[in-house]
Amino acid sequence: MKEQIKKIQERLHELNALQQKTDSAEQKILASAIQRLDRINAELLKLRSRVLTDKKADKQYRELILERGRLNQVIANGRMYI
Repeated sequence: MKEQIKKIQERLHELNALQQKTDSAEQKILASAIQRLDRINAELLKLRSRVLTDKKADKQYRELILERGRLNQVIANGRMYI
């Protein structure tokens, strides 16, 4: 019986350590997503004036808009769990 309790306690310690690593990784992902979102918003501001006249700028603008949407989802999900 004591052997089983010891094994359970060891497993719980292992799971706790894994949870701490997971939490740390989620915080890093959230921080990176926020930084990337800031860079995207700055780039969108730069491109905004050229979108109507420059097809390349328009394409890049649309791609950044899509990425911004995905990042907003990542950030929202991250904030729910942290």
